Amino acid sequence: AVLARMKARVASEETQPVAFAVAYLSLGETERALALLERAESRRDIGLLTAASPLDDPMYTSVRNHPRFLAIIERMGLARFGR
Repeated sequence: AVLARMKARVASEETQPVAFAVAYLSLGETERALALLERAESRRDIGLLTAASPLDDPMYTSVRNHPRFLAIIERMGLARFGR
């Protein structure tokens, strides 16, 4: 239901890829979430700052050690903010 509402909003305004990525992570759709996080990286989405949080945001637990996720954080220069 949340994804349906978000998709409806996309038609009228820019929705941050990070918001969709978090929704897909909560559904266990890791590959889709990582693709959206990579899109967020290309847009320099400020939402990725939470992904690199030293507080280990539980939203990212399932991908915290995934090579693609770590590469995103590294390329954005956010690795120093992590663990």
